[in-house]
Amino acid sequence: MKLSDIPAKFNIPFASAAGGGYVRTVPEASQQSITPGAASLTDGFPPLTFQPVGAGGIPPFGQDFNGILKQITQWSRWQGAGGTPNYDSAFATAVGGYPKWAVVAGSSAGVLWLCLVDDNTNNPDSNPTGWMQLISAQYVPQFAPANFRSLLLNGGFTVNQRAFAGGSLTNGTYGYDRWKAASGGTSISVSGTVVTLLGTIRQVLESPDIASQVVTLSAESPSQPLAVSVGGVTGTIPAGLGRQSVTLTLGAGVTGNVNVDVTASISTTFQKLQMLVGSYPSPWRWLAPGEETRLCQRYYVTFVPGVVSGRLGTGQLLDSGEFHVSISLPNIIRDPSTMTVTQGNLVRVVTATVDITGFNAANVYQNVFSIRFTSGTVTGGPYAGLLQTKTTAGFLTIDNEL
Repeated sequence: MKLSDIPAKFNIPFASAAGGGYVRTVPEASQQSITPGAASLTDGFPPLTFQPVGAGGIPPFGQDFNGILKQITQWSRWQGAGGTPNYDSAFATAVGGYPKWAVVAGSSAGVLWLCLVDDNTNNPDSNPTGWMQLISAQYVPQFAPANFRSLLLNGGFTVNQRAFAGGSLTNGTYGYDRWKAASGGTSISVSGTVVTLLGTIRQVLESPDIASQVVTLSAESPSQPLAVSVGGVTGTIPAGLGRQSVTLTLGAGVTGNVNVDVTASISTTFQKLQMLVGSYPSPWRWLAPGEETRLCQRYYVTFVPGVVSGRLGTGQLLDSGEFHVSISLPNIIRDPSTMTVTQGNLVRVVTATVDITGFNAANVYQNVFSIRFTSGTVTGGPYAGLLQTKTTAGFLTIDNEL
């Protein structure tokens, strides 16, 4: 058989304009004891219609001919138009389960399931045993916006400069980079790529220019629904296997910095959270770890060598004890006028090793961080020296989160 052998399609079902008196649905149950001579899916046309009228037979009903041909051609028309039926629990029970290699549509747009075993009564959307996700919206190229870079940073929760071990966060406290608790009692942890959340986390987007835009938030395989809010516009990412999403239409007032909240009312697992401009989810956009970290370091950067005498930079020591140090940053700090600098367990190494006691001033010029540390006085300066860690806990941190 050749592709060109395809028969003509049914543009309309057989008997589509037949009046009610000329067509009727052929029922499944036998009609022999109800309407003599009436057809059914069980009997077809009953024996009585095969007997001569003179011998007590009854002619077949024209309504039944029209009815069965209409039912058949309705399905033929649907299939000719490329239709794929959804999983049907009642049908699966009636036929003893779907056969191997059957294809059904999932409850989420763009999802198709392939049956891998015979007699399969499992609903693939809730119990995919014996099913394989053949295709989903995330694999359909035309569903993706032209620019599908996620507006969220660290949606995979892999950047963790604070070395947060997972667990409870107080309201307003950051754990994984760019994500902070937005409610009391929030708990979040990450194992591999799987995030477990209870409560609300928030990322503040820096002037994303999304007023009056349509945006789509999506997550991979959330175990429970996730409530989301973008600039006060709310929706829910449904639970389910594969990429699940919700599309929001933002108002004209969603301007400036924008809060994006994700809430799990009960402990919920999910993976790979992202937010795109457009009406559809797209494939997860993977960023190299170094690139993702560098983007997060516009808002928070910490230098923690984790060793004794870990070198952080070089500087000039004045007689007053001021130690001027410049350090190259991986990214331009968001707003140096509002940054918070903290340090601990640092020393200057000049003619001797002396503790850093604090700092007088700090500033950023492009990606160069300049800071004036305080330490013990000297004579005969200025001297060149090194800024190093005193212990393995030595650190220098710039916090410029929103």
